[in-house]
Amino acid sequence: GHKKVALESVRWTMSQAEKTRGGGLRWKWDAHDSESSYQMGMGEGVVGIVHTLATYYERTKQADPAFAAECKKYIDGALIYIKTARQALGQNDGDSDALPETGVSNQDGGTSMNSGYLSGAAGRRICI
Repeated sequence: GHKKVALESVRWTMSQAEKTRGGGLRWKWDAHDSESSYQMGMGEGVVGIVHTLATYYERTKQADPAFAAECKKYIDGALIYIKTARQALGQNDGDSDALPETGVSNQDGGTSMNSGYLSGAAGRRICI
C-alpha cells in the first residue's frame, strides 16, 4: 500500500512539470494556482524535486528500469532549468520583476542571486 501511494505521488509530481522555452522543466509552488511562483530551493522548489526523483531513480533502477528512466528524464530537464535560472539570476541586478524566461524570483521575492536553501536559488552543486 504505502509503496503504491509513494509512486503515485511521484508520478503526479512529474505530471505537474512545465516545459520552459529552453527545454528545462519546472514546477509551480502551488499547482492549483495559475499565478503561483516557481521556487528553486530544497524545501519548496525544484532542487527538492530533483533530490526526490534522484532517490527514486536509485531505488528503482534495478526493479523498475522504465520508471527509473522516467525519473532520470525529469531530473535532466530540471537540471537544465536550474542552470538557466541560476545564470539569469546571477546576471540580474535585482531591481526588476521575476525574469521572463525562468519566472524565478529569489527567496525574498527579488531577482538577484540568493542562496536561500528553503525556497531560493539553492542547489549550486547538484550531482546526479
